[in-house]
Formats: sequence, C-alpha cells, structure tokens
Amino acid sequence: MNLTLGKFWGILLIPAMLLIAPCKAQDTKLLGTALLDDLLQKKEYQEANSELQKQIKHFTDSNRLDSLYKFPVYIGKISSGQKNAEFGADQAEAFVTNLKTKTTNPRILYKTYLSLDNMYVALGNDQRSLEASKKALEYAKQVPDLRPEELGKVNYAIGGNYYALYELDEALGYFQASVKAYEASETVAKDVLADAYNGVAVCLWTLNKLDKAEDYFEKAIEITKQSNLKGYDLQYYIVAFEFNLALVIDGQGRLGEAIEIKKNIIPQLQEIIAGSDDEYLVTKSKRLLASAISNLAAFYHDTGHLTKAYEMLLYSYEKKKDVFEKSSPRLAYAMAQIALSEFELKEFDKSINTAKTAITNLKESPSRYVSVEADILAIQAKATAAKGEIEEAKKLFEASRKLFEKAYPNEFSREYLIFLRDYAQFLAENNETREAIQIANDSYLYVSKNGGNQNFRLAKEMTNLAEVYYKSGIYEKACEFALKGNQFLDKGMAMTESKIDSIQIEFERPTITLLEVRSLLRIEPNKNVQFYKEQIAKIDKAVIYLERRKTSALKTEDINNILSQYKELNNTSKRIHYNLYELTGDQKYLHKLISLHESGIYNRIRTQFNIKKNINFGNIPASVINRENKIKQDISEALISEENDISDYFEANEVLRIFLDSIKEAYPKYYQLRYATIEEPLGDLQKKIPDNTTVIRYLFIEDNLFAFVINSGEQHMISLDYGDSSNLINQLGENQNSLESTSIILYELYNTLWNPFENKVQTEKVIIIPDRELFNLSFESLTSSKISDFSEMATSSLLAQHSISYNYSLFLLKSAGTAFNYDDNYIAFAPEFSEEMKDKYKIAVTDSTSLDKSYITLLPQPFSVNLAKKYSKTFSGRSFLNDKSTKQIFKTNAKEHKIIHIGTHAESNNLTPEFSRLIFAKNVSEGGISEDNSLFTYEIYDYNLASNLTILTACETGKPTFEPGEGMISLAHAFNYAGSESMLTSLWKIDEKSSSEIIGTFYDNLRNGLSKDEALRQAKLTYIAAANGRTVAPNYWAGLILMGDASAIPLNSGTPLWVYILAVVLLLLSALYYYKRKQ
Repeated sequence: MNLTLGKFWGILLIPAMLLIAPCKAQDTKLLGTALLDDLLQKKEYQEANSELQKQIKHFTDSNRLDSLYKFPVYIGKISSGQKNAEFGADQAEAFVTNLKTKTTNPRILYKTYLSLDNMYVALGNDQRSLEASKKALEYAKQVPDLRPEELGKVNYAIGGNYYALYELDEALGYFQASVKAYEASETVAKDVLADAYNGVAVCLWTLNKLDKAEDYFEKAIEITKQSNLKGYDLQYYIVAFEFNLALVIDGQGRLGEAIEIKKNIIPQLQEIIAGSDDEYLVTKSKRLLASAISNLAAFYHDTGHLTKAYEMLLYSYEKKKDVFEKSSPRLAYAMAQIALSEFELKEFDKSINTAKTAITNLKESPSRYVSVEADILAIQAKATAAKGEIEEAKKLFEASRKLFEKAYPNEFSREYLIFLRDYAQFLAENNETREAIQIANDSYLYVSKNGGNQNFRLAKEMTNLAEVYYKSGIYEKACEFALKGNQFLDKGMAMTESKIDSIQIEFERPTITLLEVRSLLRIEPNKNVQFYKEQIAKIDKAVIYLERRKTSALKTEDINNILSQYKELNNTSKRIHYNLYELTGDQKYLHKLISLHESGIYNRIRTQFNIKKNINFGNIPASVINRENKIKQDISEALISEENDISDYFEANEVLRIFLDSIKEAYPKYYQLRYATIEEPLGDLQKKIPDNTTVIRYLFIEDNLFAFVINSGEQHMISLDYGDSSNLINQLGENQNSLESTSIILYELYNTLWNPFENKVQTEKVIIIPDRELFNLSFESLTSSKISDFSEMATSSLLAQHSISYNYSLFLLKSAGTAFNYDDNYIAFAPEFSEEMKDKYKIAVTDSTSLDKSYITLLPQPFSVNLAKKYSKTFSGRSFLNDKSTKQIFKTNAKEHKIIHIGTHAESNNLTPEFSRLIFAKNVSEGGISEDNSLFTYEIYDYNLASNLTILTACETGKPTFEPGEGMISLAHAFNYAGSESMLTSLWKIDEKSSSEIIGTFYDNLRNGLSKDEALRQAKLTYIAAANGRTVAPNYWAGLILMGDASAIPLNSGTPLWVYILAVVLLLLSALYYYKRKQ
C-alpha cells in the first residue's frame, strides 16, 4: 500500500513547476491594455468595463479587426469581477463567436483563441483552456506565412495546459514542438526560448529522465542570462529555473546540494516580493515561494525527516492560500500532501479531516480532476482503515474506485493498477475474500491481455494475486500463483534482451519466494527435515537478492520496502529453524534461530544508513564516505540507464568489492559496523556472561513470543502465552496512576512474561533484551502478587529481587572486567529551555519560515540544571548550562569522561529511528543564530562520546505502538559506536523532579562504589521509600533504565582524605616548631 502514497509525493511537486512561466501567451502589454491592467489590479471593474467597451468600439468602428484578438482575456476577467467566473466565461465566448462572424482571417482567430486560453487559465479552468489553445493551433496551421515563433507560442500554450491536467506525455510533445519552432526563429526573445526549455525539462523530470532534464534546465538558465531581462525579472527567472534544477539534483541523490539551493532560493524570492513594484511578478514570486517551501518539505520527507516535512507543508499551505483561490486544484494538492504527511505520522484523524477538506475544495473547481480526487479518497480510506473503521474505509475505497473507473473507462492506468492492488489487499485482510480475489484477478487478466507474457508488470500482478489468496486462507491457490510468478521470472530472465532488465527481475524474487515458502508451509503434509531445509535454501537465496538490491537503494521508499521484506524473510526463517529444533532437538537450529534474530537488528540499522548518505563516522575521512556513496550511486544509475549496458553495473559492483576490501583493512571498526558478517556462536557468547548473571532474550517469531534464558552454564528456549499482553503494555503506558488497573496489569504481565521461567533465574543480576513492544515495558515494576498500595512494590516487584539492566542485542554482551579509567569524572550539559532563552531566540529570528515552533514549546527543566550544577561540583567536573549548552559545545567537550550527563529533551523516534534526537540550546548571539540544535542519531556516529556512562534524563518515545523499540535501539547503537559503554535513559516521559531525585541518589551510590545496575536499583528503592501520594506510582520512577554495561565506575573522589589530614598535621608541627623557636 505504500506505492500509492510514495507516488503522491512526486505528483504533488508538479503544480509548482509551471508557475514559473510569466503567462502562457507570453505577450508584452499592448497599447491601450496597460490601462485595463491597472484598473484590474485595483479591482475597479466598472471603470475597467467602460474603458474596455470604448476600446472595442474604437477598433470595430475603424474596421481594425486584427486588434480585437487581445480582448477575450479582459472581457473574461472584468465580467468575472463584476459577477462570477461562469458569467465571465460566457461573455468572452460570446465575443469570440461574434468576432468569427466578422472575419475568417486565421491569424486573427488563432490569436483570439490564445487570448481565450489565457482567460480560462486566469479562471482556473484547465480543460477549457486546453480546448481554446488547441483551437488556436487549428487556425494557426491555416496561416500561410506563420512565423516560427508564432507556432512556438501556440505549442507552448497547449503543452502548459496538458501539463496542468497531468497528461505528461502529451505535454512533453508540445513543449518539444515549441522548442523546435523557437530555435528556428531568429527573432524570438531569449527568455521566451528559456521558458520553453524549462517546459521540456519539467516534463522530463516528472517522467524520471533526470540527465536530460538537467541539460534542459541548464540551457534555460544559461540563455536567460543572455536575455534582455533586467532587475527583478531576471532574478525571478533564474531563481525559478534553479528551483526546478534542484529537483533533478535531488533525484540524482545529491540531496544536500538540492536543499542548499532551495534554502538560497527562498530569501531571493522574499527580496523580490518585498522590493518589486510589479504586482504580477510579486504574485508569481509568492506562488513560487510557497512551492519552494513545499518542495523543501518533500526533500525532508525523502530523508525520513517526517515531522520537519510536515511543518514545512503547513507553512507552505498558508502561503498558497494568499495567492490561490479556495477552489484552485493547487490548494487541493497542497492539502492532499498534508493529509499524506499526517498519515505517515500516524495522525489518522487529522489526515482524514484534511483529505475531506481537500476534496470539498477540489469539487468547487470549474474543472474536474477526477483521478486526483480518487487519489485523495484513497489516502482518506487508508487513514480510516488504520483507525480500524473497516466499513467506512471500504466505502471510501469503493468511492475512489468509481472515480478511477470514470477517469479511465477503457483502461487500467498505472495509478489505477496500484490502487487496485492496495484495495484488493485491504479486502483480503478484512475477510472480503471473494471481492478481493475478483479485483486482483481482473487486474492480472487485464495486464496479461494488454501486455502479453513478456510484460514485466504481470509479475507484480501475479505476486499480488498470490498474496491475496494467502491472506484469504486459500493456500493452494497462493502457492500456485507464487510458483507461476517464479516461473514467469525465470522465463523473463531467459527472454530479456537487456541484462540490466534481468537484474531488475531478480529484485522481484524475495516477495514471490516468500509467498511460495509460506504457502508450502501451510499445505505440505510431510514436513520433514529435508522439506524444511529446502525452504531455508529458498529464503537464503531471496536474502542474497535483497542484499544486492540494498546496494543500489538510496530513497526512503525503497529502503522501507527492503526493511519490510527483510523482516518477513527473517521471521519465516526463524519459524522454520524453530520447527527444526522442535523436530530434531538439535541445538544448532536453536543457535541459528537466535543468530538470525540478532542479525536482523543490525540489518535494519545498516539499511537505514542508506537513507542518510551524508552520515559521517568518527575517524573516517569524508573522502572515503563520498567515494562509497559515489560507487553506490553508480550502481543505482546503471540499473535505470536508458542504454541498458550491463557492463556498467558489473563494473560498479567490482569497484565496490575492491573498495570494501580496502576499508576492511584500513578502517576495521567501520567495516564491522556496516558490512561484516553478523554472527557469533552462542557458546562463545555464553562465556561472556558475567558471574551471578542471567540473560533473558525475549524474541518474537511472527506473533509468537519466546524467552531465551541463558547463563554461564545453561540455556533454555521457552514459549510464552503472549495473548493480550501487547494491549496491557499499551494501557500501562497511557496511565499508571490508577492503583486498581495498574496493579492488575503488572501482576498479569508478571505471570505472562516472568513466571514461566522464574525458577531458572537464580542469580542476583539480570540482563533483559526486549523485543518489539517489550521495549516499552519496565520489567522492574512487574509484581508477583496483586498489590494494594504502590509502596508495596519495594518488596513485591522484580525491583526488590534483582538488579536489572537492559541491552538490545546478545552480541553486545561483554565479559566482566574493569571499566576503562578516564581521567575526567564528569561533564554535564543542561539547557533549561527557560522562557528567557525562548524569548531571546524569538527576537533573533527574522525569517518566519525559520522559526522552530517545537523549540519554543519545550517545557523548562530547572531541576536538571540544578542536578548538573550540584554533581559537577561533587565530581570535580564541568557543566554547560542554558544557552551555553549548544550542540557545537557538546561535540567539542563531551568526549572521554567517566560520566556524560545530558540533561535535555530527547526523542526516541520509532517512525524514523535515524531521526531520534537530542535537543540542545539554540546558539543565539550577536553574530546571528544557528538553527542546528538537534543532534540526530545518524550524527552521533561522527562524535567521540567515549565514556563509562551517558545519561539522558528526559527521553520521550514518540509513537510507542508503531515499530516499538526501533528508536531506542538506534539511539543505543549510535552511542555504543561513539564509545559510550552504557546509557541511562527513560522509556517514557518522566516527571523532571522525581527523575532528578533518583539520578542524584544514583550518583551518590556510584560514588560509594556500587555497580551501575545496583546503584540504580537502590536509588529507586530509596525514592519509593521517601515518596508519598501519587508520586510513588511507577510512572514516576520505573521508566528510568540502564542500557549496556552494568559494572562499577572507578570515580576519582578528588583529593584523598589522608592528604587533608597530613596537611593539618604538618601545619600543626610547623606552628609548634615556630612557637618553640620563638621561645
């Protein structure tokens, strides 16, 4: 279902593109019309109409009919201003009809229809505009001495109208014809030719022909510089073409460069808006500014920065409202983009309401944009389905389907086929079996009939049909079409003339192979060892295909698709290995299962690196990272090359192999992070478990939960009856203040998640490695009996029985040893986010587009500041407080301390884990303001954060029900790579005062030599003993957890006490000596 949504981001960039044209007719103001323009700008319609009638009468009476062609656009605008758009269109059409009774001169009539075209453009009726421009071409072809620039003008107008209606192939053809005609002219203005180049380039970009698009945009920019345009007009044209060029650069993977171009464009447009006296130019600049902001949002979206993209879209929409009518399709597109963004942020109610408003406004447009309306309805349907309102979602899907049928009555367009695949999947997931199969089968038959057996789209339809059958529980048919799909791919591999195409076919294997294996697991009656091994071999081969695909996948949508396939293949492989373990009792299958689970974590992290191509890694030269990205870009481009030259692809892959060999030797830590095989024998891992410690690795195999319990001498795999536990964990996260409900939930979760193996946990220390939503649970708070008061948790909970720490992978277990002894004890960073800091920031921001609204709404953290002050003195450390606690100061000073205390807001992002972040103070100074105050997970890899412990005191988990734990895992992994042995953080937003109290006691316990896990345990018990009222509830203390190494920290306690005693003794002896000598 992501395909439709991903496509919509691209489509919604389009409306901004045509706005750069000054006007489709490309006329300069003629004598007599300057006054009409002035009156229209002032909205003095009565005076304008009087002047208009005077001019028409003058030319008619003098029989100068060749001067009447220019008036339809003015008749339409003035009449619309006096009454409405429909009246204006009628008056203009009547004028044209009347003129045709007076003359048959084709030159007069083609110009008249171009003026009518401009009138419809002004009224927002793209369909009627197209009809008028095509009528203009019909008459233009009858002109015996038609000049090339005249033909170019008409073709340009038609191309623009087709583009506005999103008929891109037609638009490209007419724009190209316009360029050809202009280039044949010796008198055409260079800025007019530049505009035509831009039209061709925009179409090529939309059709994903990036190299050719870049050539045409560069031509447009270069010839504009040679034109007679001056001042703001010249600046606008160049800015507009650079705006479009940035889209191409982004599409080529040069995202950072594209964003910088966009950021430079925005202030230039603001300068034109503020300084130009030309109202028309100002209006165009406002429209382009809104589109620039909207497209900048699309860039942020492509990098996974969904929240920033959403904020930019909202701001862009407000700008567009100033320059477009409410019924304009441009506003509907903008709202659809917002609705999509809200859907991706899991704000489903907002998405539904935004989509409804977009459709309401779109229906008020004089033209009907049926396919776009269908797309917006599909977004609304998906958001409604995500809320669980299945019947309403089905009505919306069906309404969308009817609109698609109206838009494409005789064919299934690409967009319609994508929608039908989504709809069929929705129906199958909700037990609408017959209809789901019917839709999927109709699509399959249509593609088969219209594309033949060599049509590669047929493979997608086979996959879709197999998946629909599988979800419908008809496993035999699912297997049949999965096998057909694989056979089709085999045939395609043999028949394709392009080896590049054969590689693309290979990339389709994982999904169809997975369906085949899953179907066979359902229907095969004799599931013996050989059968299971055959299925494992198929999955292993599919994973190899995915690995190849990952090398060339650089966009967020592709990455997410790969991650989804990895997850499904990994889950199925784990299930098969567990079945083999149960069937044979052979430990090797259990060990492989665990290894698969652990490696799956690292594969997710590694694949996410591909989204952010500008990640820097500590001690790795930028030239090495740039070289790596360039090689991967070459591989990706080889796959979409129009020349289909396989040698480029294989050559790029060989270059990558040699490159990886070189970094394996030169930068082993980096190679281990990104490319090395992730597997370790469990026997070796068992040796690393510290004494008196049990490790509990929770893991899901599909939706079944298991606990792998292991210590230095034993290991057990235990199946758990997970049941409704996920809902219980979610309820716990929403409210832990209610004693009645919380006590029941904690007791039930204890019985589910701990009781089945508690007799196997005989050690004082426990390391828990959660999975999925278990990352949202504080295991210390689970109770062995239902409590009647929260204070009983001091004796009845797991906190009372064990020192518990956490980790995210078995592969991170370390043998017990002495912690590294850094010279410096402590450093703290605590931006309080006081009202004074926020006021200084708001005053410093001069550009409202740059105002960070989330920053000024951050809650103040006075207790964190006090905590940092106190313990920087206690530990003889340093603290950077308030506006001194910036990102740059943190990067410069944080390294190589025993404890790095980060007393700031932090967000663990489950939607886009690489965008989990720490929020520092804005660097407001007399020299300007740095907006870069967010330290994202992907940036941490470039930091030196070598330490025994990093403390994040205010971490928030974002969307806990969506891919839970992903944000926490990514954040912990990044800190670990940057050199931090462990991290104390929070599972949810904890009261600042209580967390400061607990961490203060924790510090005191560390100072007394306790291990980190025991220090935290004792700090929590101390807090519970002292707390009263609602503050003893677990949401005030249980969320603080230790992730990573739990050993004690060798803190330097400052100057030893014996030194002070010796100093006093020496002082007394000196005084005594002095006294005796004086005597």
